[in-house]
Amino acid sequence: MHLVSGNPNVVQIFNIYEDDSYLQVVIELCDSAINEGIVGTSYYVAPEVISGTDYNEKVYVWSARVILYIMLVGFLSFYGEFVAEIFEAVLHENLWFPTRIFHFVSPTTKDLLRRMLCKDVSRRFSVEQVLRHLWTTSGGEAKSMTNLT
Repeated sequence: MHLVSGNPNVVQIFNIYEDDSYLQVVIELCDSAINEGIVGTSYYVAPEVISGTDYNEKVYVWSARVILYIMLVGFLSFYGEFVAEIFEAVLHENLWFPTRIFHFVSPTTKDLLRRMLCKDVSRRFSVEQVLRHLWTTSGGEAKSMTNLT
């Protein structure tokens, strides 16, 4: 515990859970303040981080969207052989849903992906909005697209 509590990257320790095999520590690794500097794995980095502008907790929504996209179809939404190509794709390419692959993905799921992907941070969903979205509240399956915001 001394290693965790003395770490400058740990903002707060919320709780500790222990069972017969594991000790689990729930921590906050960064606050929701404005941050700066490029940090992260290239495929998961939000555009505002790449462009060098200030960023906030919505970068995690972007990264979660990358993971959700991969889980749904098995490949990345933006790709490049080199970091510079990946960053260029993140900054300038649009999200697309190839019909032959996305035919089984509901419109509600695609809507959530689009709202999590929004390159304009002011329009990108927050974590709270993601949690209130119809796809999330319906357990990942939704037939209707009403009252999304």
